[in-house]
Amino acid sequence: MFPYFEKNHLKNTCMSYVEHVLFSLKLSIYFFLGGIGAYIHAFIPSIIPKSSSYFSQYIMDEIKKNGCRHDQEQVYIDTTSINENSENDSLYKED
Repeated sequence: MFPYFEKNHLKNTCMSYVEHVLFSLKLSIYFFLGGIGAYIHAFIPSIIPKSSSYFSQYIMDEIKKNGCRHDQEQVYIDTTSINENSENDSLYKED
């Protein structure tokens, strides 16, 4: 069912069970709100035109600043290509 199961996930993220639950619930709220914003934007593009970009960036920033705070290779998602091209993408430019 799930393509990936990590046995030591809490240890690898340097979080306690409670910290992980609270953080995951916080992210789920932002995913939900971002989804609603994207749904509305799909039909009325002039309303909340950058909501998907905002929520995506906010979630990435939250993930980066939580969990392991030491220089250890724990990064599973490469976000460098997303951030490098963001200035050139018309989605981020003011109209």
